[in-house]
Amino acid sequence: MRRETAIVAGFVVVVAGSAALVWSFALPNLVPLHVPKFVSVAMVSGPSRQQTILTPQQVSDLNRWIDGTTHEWGPLSSTPPSSGDAVLTLHPEHGADYTMTVWLGISAGDWNDAAVLQRGEGSKARYATLPEHDFAPLRHIVQPEQFQQADAP
Repeated sequence: MRRETAIVAGFVVVVAGSAALVWSFALPNLVPLHVPKFVSVAMVSGPSRQQTILTPQQVSDLNRWIDGTTHEWGPLSSTPPSSGDAVLTLHPEHGADYTMTVWLGISAGDWNDAAVLQRGEGSKARYATLPEHDFAPLRHIVQPEQFQQADAP
């Protein structure tokens, strides 16, 4: 084998190997979100951290909203600015509970219409920020009364 051929072959191996290594770490974070149906949901919301149990209709609406947003969830790449405007504890029929933290834009303007979903403590968190019309069903569940949102800084 000539020297030039060996250099080109080595370059191709290094480039292809690097790309395969990067994709092996990135691809698991790019798959659609798969979560079970939830049977009950407890919510803590507002500055006073008022606790509420969602009605069966609200739980059904939440399940439908999550089913419609499975492709929008990606890895959480930065630390959230606060504990969120609401924290939902989602109870599936079987398995570990999920936690969803929701930012409505009341306490952190740059996190308007965002949610973080995590299964149990210490597991990977998935993050979604959606356009206002796609986020509206979740906003209606979390905040039935409308309040003024903060402007982005």
